[in-house]
Amino acid sequence: MRRRRPGLRRSCNRKGYNGVGGQKNFMARSFRRTRCVHCLSYFEQLSSDHVFPKSWYPRSTPPNLEKWQAPSCVKCNQEQGRNENELLIRLGLCVGTDRVASLGVSDKALKAIDPSMTDDPVEKHSRILKRNQILTEMRVASDVPPQTFVAGFEPSPRDLASGRHAMPVAVARLKMLGRKLVRGATYVLNEGLYIEEDHTITVLVENRLGASYAKTFIDQYGERSHRGPGIMIGQARPAEDRQSALFEILIWGTLALHATVTDALTAADDEQNEL
Repeated sequence: MRRRRPGLRRSCNRKGYNGVGGQKNFMARSFRRTRCVHCLSYFEQLSSDHVFPKSWYPRSTPPNLEKWQAPSCVKCNQEQGRNENELLIRLGLCVGTDRVASLGVSDKALKAIDPSMTDDPVEKHSRILKRNQILTEMRVASDVPPQTFVAGFEPSPRDLASGRHAMPVAVARLKMLGRKLVRGATYVLNEGLYIEEDHTITVLVENRLGASYAKTFIDQYGERSHRGPGIMIGQARPAEDRQSALFEILIWGTLALHATVTDALTAADDEQNEL
């Protein structure tokens, strides 16, 4: 039996949840008289926000898999949706087309900028503009500094030799996505828990050292939940502070994000020490 460190607990094996991070109690499609998980404001009626965007699930996802949902106000839901749509295009065009974890994702990205896939003239024009923007921003991969590639999306020597192109992705968009996933997963996996204003979410786009530390820590003290072959999220949190946590997120077997949730005073001290 694996020994756990005192003061740390697994947070997914609580009443109402199965042992692998699945959940039963938070799949309602409407939320009333509660708070938005993102802005923490109270509303009489909220929309249902999919923690992982529906369009991000690969075609290999089991059809009966329940999609996690959390309460969101309309404004936050729309803002997150725009960010997710933009990232789906930019990241989806760069993932493998023959991997089970990302099956069909690149097709979705291509359709999102294909004007022939819609009859609506406004939408058709929007897709033309987005396609032109993408084509304008692409660069030959060999001209891009190697250290600027997102881990998991680095070009191979063969890619560089063949003149493959690279797609710019704003780090701010990835961090916005990471914060959204952390807030939603916290709510679903921890019986409706919110990350309050006195805690700070810090999202890190994967680096090798941070990835190794997070994996080891969650292996020993946390739990992982697999939402089909394309999405995995792991978390570990201390018993003395339910909101503080370490997160590991892997999407399409390629995009890796890590995040910490710490009390605001600790986060401020860490920033001061880095100066």
